[in-house]
Amino acid sequence: MKNFIKANTVLLISFILVFSTSAVIADNKEAIEISSITKNIISNINKPKILQTNALFEDSFEAYEDFSIDFQPWTNIDVDGELTWGHSAFNFTHENEAYAFLIFNPLACDPPQEDPELLAHTGDKYTVCWAVQNTLQNDDWLITPQLEPNNFGTVSFWAKSYSDQYNIERIEVGVSTTDTDPTSFTIISSAPYIEPPTEWTKYSYNLDSYDDQSIYIGIHCVSYDSWFLMVDDFMVSEGDSAICCDGSLSWEDVPPGTTVSDTFEICNCGDNGTILNWQFESAPNWPGAVFEIEPDSGQGLQEGECVTITVNVTAPTNKTEEFIGKIKIINSDDTSNFCEIDVYLKTPRSKITYNSLIQRLIEKFPKLNHIIGYFIGK
Repeated sequence: MKNFIKANTVLLISFILVFSTSAVIADNKEAIEISSITKNIISNINKPKILQTNALFEDSFEAYEDFSIDFQPWTNIDVDGELTWGHSAFNFTHENEAYAFLIFNPLACDPPQEDPELLAHTGDKYTVCWAVQNTLQNDDWLITPQLEPNNFGTVSFWAKSYSDQYNIERIEVGVSTTDTDPTSFTIISSAPYIEPPTEWTKYSYNLDSYDDQSIYIGIHCVSYDSWFLMVDDFMVSEGDSAICCDGSLSWEDVPPGTTVSDTFEICNCGDNGTILNWQFESAPNWPGAVFEIEPDSGQGLQEGECVTITVNVTAPTNKTEEFIGKIKIINSDDTSNFCEIDVYLKTPRSKITYNSLIQRLIEKFPKLNHIIGYFIGK
């Protein structure tokens, strides 16, 4: 009888171990198969592709006569009508006269100037707007010729303040669809104005909303008690900015409620000279999950440039479950232009040890405790 009990006890325990091991193996096999499929899906992501196009209008101001204040096809409008300042270290034509913008060549000054702060962004020349003498408030326009209807992409230029000894320069960028009258311009730059630093800095603005229209583009100098504004390498390009994403997000065995993190990139894969304004639109709607995107928007991403996005996810509340979804990022200027990042997360199965399984059986069948105790000599 004792041998019979021992044999059946061994059989029972063996059955428990075999059943539990089989379940674990089956679950692991399923997880491996799912993981393999998921990795194949996630790895199928296109890398950024950079497109090229030509400028519709560009000017580095090299072709104009030194110190000219009337350099067509540009239109200069001196709204303030005041006399301008000059510089005590050198002289130049039209110094201290009333004008809006002037073609400046430091090497043609008297005496010639080689101060690094006076050098052009490219070449020898650029255009400048000097501070006014009386009211101290500039109101001067530099306006492009009329640009024929086209698939406009962006307008860009380089600008700097000569010095911060006085106030930093201030400018606005505007677009007119009618004429060169200053009141016809809609300001497209950030309010209240741009303040170029004392280093050459590139500024770019999207023109998508002006596609297929004739336009004028103006730089409006609104400096107050400054010295002089420097502008170089002006360009209007065609084409559209395009958004693309690079990367994927994948986490396995994440306990419910635990926070995990990873990153991906957003890139401007648009035409040469374009800029991209973008924003986060949506994330997977998993039960109990919380997504945090940092940053969740951005502006002024140049063609070929990328920005790294950090994603923090609080895992869903469901246990032993696989979650698949997408994060969607859109082009703020064209919501039909978007990219998506594949997201995968798996919460672990409930871990039940052999001891806890036997304990549950003993709780359900109390006599089993006596049988096992007899078997192990208790």
